[in-house]
Amino acid sequence: MPASSSRSISTHAPALFLLPGMIIGLLVAKQFQAPLLPALSAAGLLALLCLTISQRERLRRLWLPSFMLASSLAFWAYGELRLPGSPSHDTLALPAREAPLEFEVLRVIQPRSPFDNAIGIGRIIDAPILSRLRSEDKIYFRVKLAPEFTEQITRGHKIKASGILRPMPQTENSDSFESYLKAQGAHYQFTRTTPATISGEPSPFQQFCQRMHHRFLDTLHLGAPENNPVVNIYPAMLLGHKAELNSDQSERFRTTGTMHFFAISGLHIGVIATVIAQALLLFRVPRRLGPWIGLPLLYLYVEITGAAPSAVRAFLMAACV
Repeated sequence: MPASSSRSISTHAPALFLLPGMIIGLLVAKQFQAPLLPALSAAGLLALLCLTISQRERLRRLWLPSFMLASSLAFWAYGELRLPGSPSHDTLALPAREAPLEFEVLRVIQPRSPFDNAIGIGRIIDAPILSRLRSEDKIYFRVKLAPEFTEQITRGHKIKASGILRPMPQTENSDSFESYLKAQGAHYQFTRTTPATISGEPSPFQQFCQRMHHRFLDTLHLGAPENNPVVNIYPAMLLGHKAELNSDQSERFRTTGTMHFFAISGLHIGVIATVIAQALLLFRVPRRLGPWIGLPLLYLYVEITGAAPSAVRAFLMAACV
């Protein structure tokens, strides 16, 4: 037997130490509200303590519990900021009412229907006290676009409208659309509105991403035969532009269980990340410099496709790898 085979091979997985603290912190965040400043301050002090302990052999045993506590506190504070809260039962039991709202578009589900309706998820900017909504709360909206607004709404648009505000219907089906919206933090729906007006434009970066999105759409249609529905599959699959699919195509993909191909997620991000990595190797970019070029390009693709939660999650995983 070779001498080298008798040696124990040490396996290092430093990111694995974050997993227990992340799970504990997020579970605690779902049950208890975190004091953000004290929690983050304590996590920072414990992180410095871990750094000090790692330099002293006698105190090495204290490193793991200190690190676990620091990561748990950090993710407790993160969960307070990231996880959507739920209104009280008494608040959700109040009847529907009319309210004027101003909100920012966070996600577009349907940019413009044949009836000039726009559907998506928004974040409240301004709302009256009696609306039961506070700033930064999320809503599911279906607004009527004003005739003078000829473009499609995009992420970052700020919209003003008056309409009916009602709690999301109660359902026991965890796979329903209402359950999905509640998981995103949208516990109210805003519908039957007056013609909405645009009170603010997206940021320059969001406008750039939208222009690139349209340019990619035009590029994918170059040279395509007219009146051929097959060409709609390319923009739908590469850009998540499912509106390109006609009703017959959508029904076929739903029936075969392959509709997930058109949701930008790990498969898409993995393929694009691999292409970028191979291109950087082809151009002989140093390996240490590659991530600083490849990751911004990959994130730009995520933003151009609409920054869906599944795409952002896949990007974070690619960044960790």
